[in-house]
Formats: sequence, C-alpha cells, structure tokens
Amino acid sequence: MRREKTSRRQEPVTYSPGSPVEPRSGVRPYRRILVPLDGTPVAEAALRPAAELAVRAGATVNLVGVATETVGTALPADPIHVPGVAEAMDRNQDRERLLREACVRVRDEWGCRTTYELLTDTSVTDAIMDAAERLEADLVVAATHMRGWLSRTILGSTAEDLVKAGSFPVLIIPAEGPEPDVATPMQGPVESIVVAVDPDARTDDRAIAHAVHWSQLWGARLTLAQSVMVMPLPAPGPEAGGPIAPVPPLVPGYDSGYDPRDLASARLAPIRDALRQQGVDARAEVLDGDGPAEALLDYVETSGADLLVVGRDRKSFWERLFEGSESSKLARRIRGAGLLVCHEDAR
Repeated sequence: MRREKTSRRQEPVTYSPGSPVEPRSGVRPYRRILVPLDGTPVAEAALRPAAELAVRAGATVNLVGVATETVGTALPADPIHVPGVAEAMDRNQDRERLLREACVRVRDEWGCRTTYELLTDTSVTDAIMDAAERLEADLVVAATHMRGWLSRTILGSTAEDLVKAGSFPVLIIPAEGPEPDVATPMQGPVESIVVAVDPDARTDDRAIAHAVHWSQLWGARLTLAQSVMVMPLPAPGPEAGGPIAPVPPLVPGYDSGYDPRDLASARLAPIRDALRQQGVDARAEVLDGDGPAEALLDYVETSGADLLVVGRDRKSFWERLFEGSESSKLARRIRGAGLLVCHEDAR
C-alpha cells in the first residue's frame, strides 16, 4: 500500500520566474527543458513538472511535436497505417494548433519562458533526439501511458527509447488514465526523492548530482537507496574443498566480516554525511529484494516518494541483449513516481 503523503520537513525555496539557480551538485544548470507532446491528454502530464521545474531553475520549456504519417499518439505510438495526404495535412495542422495552445497555457499558468516547434521526421524518437541535441536540452520530460506488457512489446514506447538511446537526462511521467489527475505522479510538490546508488559505483556521481539539484530546487528530502541480495551460502565441507574463503572487505576500515547489508550501509553513510554538510536533508536505506529494480519499485511505492533518480551506464550490445537494463525495467514498470534516468555521460 502506498504511504500517505506527509508534510515536508523543509519548506521549498521560492524562485521568481526566470531567475537562474546555480546547482551546488556539480551538474549543469537546467536551462532548456524539452517536452514532447502528441496532442493527447496523456502527454500533457509532462507539462506541470516541466513548467514548475523551469520556474525554479530559470529555464525555458521547449514544446515539440512530430509530424509523421502515423495516426495515434507519439508516446507511445499506435499501430501504423497510411493515410491520405489531405488527412495527414489536417492532422499536422491540428498538432501545431495544440502545440501553440499548450505553449500559451504553460506561459500563462506558470509564467516561464516557452517555445513550440512541430518537427518532421519518419521516426518520433529520432526527431525528439535530434531536437534535444540541436537545442542542447538539459532535460527531456516525457509522459507515457502505462500499457499492458503485450502492447508495449509490439508497439514499443518512445519514452523508453529515449532512455535507451539518448545521452541526456530523461524524466518519465507514468500516466495511468486518459488524462492527468491527482493520482498521476509529479502533479504536485516534490517532497521526497529517492536516488539509487549503484553497488558498482559506475553511475553514482551523475545520478546523485541530479538528485541533489532537484532536492535543492524543491527543498525535498533525499534518500540514498542501495539494494542488496542476501543468499545463504552452502555449508562448507570436505567434499566442497574445505572452508569458504571470506570475501575481502570492500570498504576501507570495515573488517567485521562479509555482510552485504553492513557493506552497503558503510558505503552509504559517508555519502549521506557529506550531503548533510551541504545542507541536504539526506538519509540512507539498504533495500532487500529479488533484484535492484524490484527493490526500488517496492520502496518507492511504500515510502510515497515523488521521484526516483537512477543512473544508466553504457553497456555493449551483447550485455544489453542478455542482461537487459535495470533502468529500462523501471521505465516499463514504475507507477507511483516520476523516473529520472541519468546517463553516465549526460550533461
């Protein structure tokens, strides 16, 4: 059961529209936020989190749509058919009109700088990625409808494709219903942020830096979370070659034996303490679960977190094929919170 929201421990800092806020975390400030829209209410679930972040960060919201010869939503795409030329023109005119109306709405309701652009490409994902690179976007905010497993396998998801292929941070807003409502994540204040700490330390710095910046902008509490898998070892005996050699300590100064929970706690503690010295309301949690994605999803759901921040490293094709990606699993399955995916080489 999802925990009920409680009042935040820190009041968020109020920033006037357009006033830049320099992050203390080492990431590049959010100055250009790209939001893909397809004319559906589902996609508009990305407007509020993008606009409210832009107000706090002094950023510009760039709204984009894609004119293609497909009928249906851009995030995710509906089954393809080939329409007539007149139908395609009418649809693209409607999309441009809806983009313009959304631009006016964001500017009037939130007071942030806003632009809109209708892109032309045969691939929705390629068009958005090209626009993000051309505009030097610091963040892409995309809403996605949480469909069933079979439809997602056949049709795919543009938001998930951006997570896999992009080199920029992507914030995914999962939308269950036909339009945003009180149950849609990120439609209110960001009070609680969870950042996944990688046991291999390959993506920690980037993910933690972005999480700290969000905490700074919202005055939100920040939880460092690392999942561990505890598997009982078989009892050693002569047939097994003698006693099992102890695993050497992974944390300097830690010599109380191999316990993955203790090792994770010893690793998280100095990070938490360093963040607290910077004025961040930080805590640390060691999670048990069948896998990193499952443990994080369970914790986000039960703790009532608003945002989950994860890092994603660049695996080879064969590693992605056989091992999969924890960030892709999260993008497919997260429900009650926004998901911010930060690549190791992201800005």
